[in-house]
Amino acid sequence: MTEGRSPGGDRTRGFSGRGSFPGGRERAAASGGRHWGDAIKLSRVELQRILPVSPQLAASLRRYSSSYLAQIATHGACHALHNVPQRVACWLLMVGDRTNSDLLALTHESLSELLGCRRSSVTESLALLVNAGAIRCGRGQIGVLDHERLAQQACECYEAISK
Repeated sequence: MTEGRSPGGDRTRGFSGRGSFPGGRERAAASGGRHWGDAIKLSRVELQRILPVSPQLAASLRRYSSSYLAQIATHGACHALHNVPQRVACWLLMVGDRTNSDLLALTHESLSELLGCRRSSVTESLALLVNAGAIRCGRGQIGVLDHERLAQQACECYEAISK
């Protein structure tokens, strides 16, 4: 489980290393974060030692993993069903929710990597959102000006994931 602070000072939580759960497999890929903050790093052995004596932590990690897997499934369907502008709006809303900030440290390149699309598609999508008055773009950051307008441009996946 990772815990960090958003630029606004609020705590954000996450977890990496599903394979550390009893019955879990070794990780198939490396993980990392895109936002700065503090984190606690436990080895697989340390976590497996802690889980039996901390049922609340184990339950919390199971809930988080279940929720995260549902998000991954939703993102997969979203990628197949929705256009890039809708997916860009959805991601901007999700990043804003998780960082508790309207100023997002994202570049066109990082969004294109997250969305699995061309950088030029992200640039075109962001221009549409700027013209709609939902966001403003600066070097290495995107500011959300109107959350409601941005939500109108997003696909229904945002609402499903944020529940």
